[in-house]
Amino acid sequence: MKNTNKIIILHLSVILGAFLPLPFGSFIVPYIFWSINKKYEGKEFEIQARNLLNFQLLFNTIIILCLIVFWYQNILDIVRGGVMNFSKLKYFALFIILINMFYPIFVSLSIKLSGKLFKYYPKTIHIL
Repeated sequence: MKNTNKIIILHLSVILGAFLPLPFGSFIVPYIFWSINKKYEGKEFEIQARNLLNFQLLFNTIIILCLIVFWYQNILDIVRGGVMNFSKLKYFALFIILINMFYPIFVSLSIKLSGKLFKYYPKTIHIL
């Protein structure tokens, strides 16, 4: 496969996007990389990019909705005279780190070591 390195870079671009101070950064950076390279790469690159982007879009949307609910509940607790409860937030942050940091590294290593491409992300709603 001639474009395995580009596919690995595509998967690792999720990590770069996660460090951006933007919502949906882990979607935006791979999307830009895909849109620049989609004319020059083959069908395997296209399939991997679409699976990754669909998953990241859905995952980031769910994260934003969960954070809205978390802050809404904490604001209600403060209004009622309570204090903010950050105990659930640390588990939520750990989950986000696992998905946006370690999973792209796992996928990239799997591609590099096996030399094969699989469908690494679960079926999601296909937008792209």
